[in-house]
Amino acid sequence: MLTTFAPSYYSAFLLVFAAVAAGWAFTKKRNQLPYPPGPRRDPFIGHLRSMPLLEEQADVFHGWAKIYGDVIFLEVLGKKLLILDSVEAVNELLEKRSPN
Repeated sequence: MLTTFAPSYYSAFLLVFAAVAAGWAFTKKRNQLPYPPGPRRDPFIGHLRSMPLLEEQADVFHGWAKIYGDVIFLEVLGKKLLILDSVEAVNELLEKRSPN
């Protein structure tokens, strides 16, 4: 015998699913530290459109460092990139803040 759910069951299921999804998204964002500044990104593709060609990367990243600081955050197709523009930023991150 085939039973059908009443519309109220569907509504209750969707309400519970939405509450769980919202709670998961809220706690995930709250537990993350903010990333360093960087150029504005596009949804889904991130900074793909603003990534320079290999020959131009040093000049473009140095120009961005003048705007955003020595540590720049980029995300391209889900890959997170950290651009360090100065020797001081490299020493701070790799030597002073490393666990070993």
